[in-house]
Amino acid sequence: MKKMREAIREYDPSLARNLVEEALSKSKSALVIVNEISAELQIIGDEFEAGNLFLTDLIGAAAAVEEAMEPLKRELEKSAEQIQYKGTVVMGTVEGDIHSIGKNIVTSLLRANGYEVIDVGADQPTSVFIDAVKKHDADVVGASALLRTTMMKQRTLMEALEEEGLRNKVKAIIGGAPVTKEWCKEIGADGYAREATDAVKLVDRLLSK
Repeated sequence: MKKMREAIREYDPSLARNLVEEALSKSKSALVIVNEISAELQIIGDEFEAGNLFLTDLIGAAAAVEEAMEPLKRELEKSAEQIQYKGTVVMGTVEGDIHSIGKNIVTSLLRANGYEVIDVGADQPTSVFIDAVKKHDADVVGASALLRTTMMKQRTLMEALEEEGLRNKVKAIIGGAPVTKEWCKEIGADGYAREATDAVKLVDRLLSK
């Protein structure tokens, strides 16, 4: 796991994937591996937010994670086939933000835990989230943002849910490196998750109420 995290940090996609495949061949849990990837991504996101890393660093790390996630997706899909459907979640990255790796990991984990996930993609305007919630009668909508400038769009989404009369029909969750509990409370979201695996627990908790 340490070597895999170093491969992500050194932006080496092929090595990251090879180490994941090696771990899986030794019966390492896919969820444990995803936890390690998520933790490393969080550190990288925090360093970027603090100004210690550049956009090129994020792109390099994202490429390594995308490659590492490929063999993990297959394992997570196998788990999903044995789990009963729990609900529908719309996931996306807000307008102006092209970062999708954190969202993609959360999407994979939610699917592996019995949720149908409608992934609207990255850099999406609020209207796309709203349309997807309506079309799929979603139980939860999740909005990711990695930058302080784009996280303001999370507030815009919350306001749009109110205006469309959807706020009492769908739970709203947010995530991303700059997101905090205080920001979540300020904009009126139902919850936020700092780690990808925490997002699954959050959705489970919200829909059990």
